[in-house]
Formats: sequence, structure tokens, C-alpha cells
Amino acid sequence: FLSCESLESIPYRHPKQEITVNVDELLKNVDQLHANYDAKSRRKALDKLKSIYKRHQQNVQVLWRYARAHLDLLEYVSQDDAKSLTYSGHDIAKQAISADDNCSQAHKWYGLALGAIITYEGNKKKIELGFEFKQEMDRAIELNPSDYEVIGYIGRWCYECASLSWLEKRAAQMLYGSLPSATVSEAREYLIKCYVYERDYKNARHWLIQAQEVATITTQDQEAEKEVAKLLSQC
Repeated sequence: FLSCESLESIPYRHPKQEITVNVDELLKNVDQLHANYDAKSRRKALDKLKSIYKRHQQNVQVLWRYARAHLDLLEYVSQDDAKSLTYSGHDIAKQAISADDNCSQAHKWYGLALGAIITYEGNKKKIELGFEFKQEMDRAIELNPSDYEVIGYIGRWCYECASLSWLEKRAAQMLYGSLPSATVSEAREYLIKCYVYERDYKNARHWLIQAQEVATITTQDQEAEKEVAKLLSQC
């Protein structure tokens, strides 16, 4: 199947071939606007995608970018507008997964939309969304293991779960029945991969050397030891 990371078009069954080319060019332009990190560019990206959304509701490349454009604007708008954008972005990201469940970007931005929704939900729903966020990020990294943004998000999630107080964990268990397991070691493993990706080899080596000193006991430890050796070879 065609990877969603490519900008090659999925056929739209439109009689005029130039429409397909124009959509590709628009998506490239939207990616450039996304990289500008300013409100004007991101609003422009949202407007461009809005203009083609109705005609391309089965095109996963349009859909995940449209969801991203909603979330990109959250820090630039009022609280009311941010809430509206969050839930709209969530719905569109979910639509992207329905269009192509094998698109890592669709799962990534659906996960980020779930994370943004947590702000507006009650405690029980927040815990449920936390489970779903991790599931979506795991699926995204399964489909695209080189997406170091996702690796960073998983690392942060592991750290936040591992650092919950006993009272917080107990409250979560009472509300939802269980908690996703995570350790500080898991968080560190994901974040080390980010250091390597960013070529921050000094920090990466520091943590990898510490990881090597951990006793190897279980099969999981042996696998981790191999991963540490592999990462050290890149530093």
C-alpha cells in the first residue's frame, strides 16, 4: 500500500488530472506553513485545508493535516475557540484513521487530539483518554519507527505515569479499575533515542553508559541491553 508519509497522491477519481496535482502542491504548501510556527501561517494552513476538505474526505493525507492544522492553532486563540478546535481536530483525526488505519500520521495526530481533550474532561475520562493516547502513539511508532516526535511523546507519557503519587494511582484505580504500567527506565529509553536522533551524543552517551550498568536479569533486560549497545554504536 502507499505510505501516508509520501506526498504522492491517492487517486481521487476526478476527471481532470490537474486537480490531483493541485492538491499535492497545496499539501506541500501547508507543510511549509506548518513549519513557520506563527499564527498567521497556521491560520492560512487551516483555511487552505478547509477549502478542499469536503471534496477529499477519504484522502488520509488531507485529513491528518487538517486535524493537525486545528491543533496547531490552539496556543493562538481564545479558550472557547481552542476547545472548539480541539474537538473538531479530534473528529477529523478519527476520520483520517477510518480512511487509512495504516497511516502513522493519522494515529499520531489522533493521539495528540486525545491529549488535548484531556483538559476539558473529568477525572475518569482523563484516565481513559490516557490509555487511548498511549495506544495511538504505540500504533504510530509501529507504523513509522523513525518518528522521533512520537518517541518523545511516549517517553513523556511513561515518565508522567511513573511519577504519579500513590494517592493519584489509587484514585485512578478506583475510577477506572487499573493503570497503564510505565517506569522511569522506560521513559529514559525513549528519551535517549531522541538524544541520538538530535545528535546530542554527549547526553545520549551519559544515559546509555548508566543503562549499561543495570544488572541483566530477565529476557526483557537482555533485549534492552542489545538496544543500548546498538544506540551506543551510533554515538
